[in-house]
Amino acid sequence: MVKSLKPIIVLLLLSFCLWFLQPVIHVWAEPDSEAVTESAESDAEEKDEESEEEDEAEEKAETNEDGLTMPTLNSKSILLMDRDSGKILYSRNPDKKMEPASLTKIVTCLLAVEAIEAGTISEDEKFEASKHCLDGLDEESSSTGIVPGERLTMKELLYCALLGSAGEACNIIAEALAGSISDFVDEMNEWVLDLGCTGTHFVNTHGMPANDHYSTASDMMLISEEAMGHPMFAEICNTPSYTVPSTNKADERVIYNSNALISSQGIYGGNFLYSNASGIKTGHTTAAGYCLSSTAEKDGVRLMCVVLGGGTSLRDDMATDFQNFSDTIHLYDWAFENYSYYTVLHSDDLVKEISLLYAPSDASTVTLHPDKDLSVLLPSNVNPEDFELRISLYEENPAAPVDAGQAMGDVTVSLNGVDYGKAKLLTTSSVDVSQSQILKAQLRKAFGHTWLWLLLLIILLFILLYAFMVINYRRKRQRQLQRKRQQAQARVQQKTQHARNQMAPRTGKMRDYDSSGRPKDPNAEKHDYFEEFFRNEEKMNKKRH
Repeated sequence: MVKSLKPIIVLLLLSFCLWFLQPVIHVWAEPDSEAVTESAESDAEEKDEESEEEDEAEEKAETNEDGLTMPTLNSKSILLMDRDSGKILYSRNPDKKMEPASLTKIVTCLLAVEAIEAGTISEDEKFEASKHCLDGLDEESSSTGIVPGERLTMKELLYCALLGSAGEACNIIAEALAGSISDFVDEMNEWVLDLGCTGTHFVNTHGMPANDHYSTASDMMLISEEAMGHPMFAEICNTPSYTVPSTNKADERVIYNSNALISSQGIYGGNFLYSNASGIKTGHTTAAGYCLSSTAEKDGVRLMCVVLGGGTSLRDDMATDFQNFSDTIHLYDWAFENYSYYTVLHSDDLVKEISLLYAPSDASTVTLHPDKDLSVLLPSNVNPEDFELRISLYEENPAAPVDAGQAMGDVTVSLNGVDYGKAKLLTTSSVDVSQSQILKAQLRKAFGHTWLWLLLLIILLFILLYAFMVINYRRKRQRQLQRKRQQAQARVQQKTQHARNQMAPRTGKMRDYDSSGRPKDPNAEKHDYFEEFFRNEEKMNKKRH
């Protein structure tokens, strides 16, 4: 029986050895052309698949409006803003109505801070928790253990609400300020409308899920920015921990800020500390997910981020990743790495030289400079030298006098049709008015009218016509006088000749006369009355003419 099994066992061992050595034999064996072709085709298909996967990954890579590639983000609604310029660096569903959870408490506490600033209440004034302090709260609600009948100051209530996210503290604040929770909620809704929120409505003071209780990332950004503008609010929400003194109902208690960006001892642990962060509020319910409104500053860049609807996941170290914190940190790191402020226009830059009317000839221009530095937040893919300046003067033809530092216009810096900032243009020096220049300008203005030139032309033509007429008249008059003189001379000659003719027969001889018609007397001159008569008549004719 054993002998009969030996051949079978040997065959099985040989088969096993051949199967085991097959890869080695395949390597040693020289592949044929078909095998090479099939292998090449297989490799090409794998490369094509890898290329398609890479293309799909590139298509899925998210970019912002500046064309920068975004980090991987998981929350449902996100908004990142530069606080100084108001520029939105990234947004995802910013106007989608979401459950705000405990971000609601920002408005509740801000109304209390405004009341303290207005002097309506004092931060040291104590208020007693009524039986309604637990209204709307359940086992999911955050609490600092305040019970009905306990007395705390308004300042202590604010720390409980903002650091410990105590819903009961919010209800106590509401009753203290408005008399009832419902009236205070009405004031909250009026306040957000006045602020400009268009997608927010509150039903309670603490943010526990309720029908018609919602907000948006855009509105929460607006609310958070307003809140951080109040020093008392900013100081409280940026405090890592606070000790509430003992009260009539409880011993001293320490409250840790739930914001894990600034406190490692809160409920979310110490895995999300961010050295550049400050404020402002966390929020979480099962319906809302994990929410966070925060700020951060680095190298002159001040950011604000609102995250709504974050989830959770396991990190590589098996710790829980709360996406409201991780998304916020990713966005801050990305923004600080890709954005910087650049001064594209300095206050001492000489931007433009303009001419002034009525200014002295040796000081007829003045130079303009900006009233401030213009710094703009730019992405890393933009060259600051590409900016353009657009100048707008208040007057097309400004006139002297002007004072040093007088605003004459505006300068706007823009890039690709987008305006990034504006500054006033001020004069670098004073320029007095020149009276002679005013006179010249008035004369130029006066002689610049067409009707005046037409009038002067008409007057000139009239003068020329008059002169022509006078000259022509005088020429005619001279010719007339000349003809009259000739006619008188002819008459005189006729009369002289006539007299001669009459005298010739009486004397019987002809007398000689000189060229003037006088008789020649070789012996002596005799008085000739007839000749004297004609001379007198000729003189009278000359006087008349």
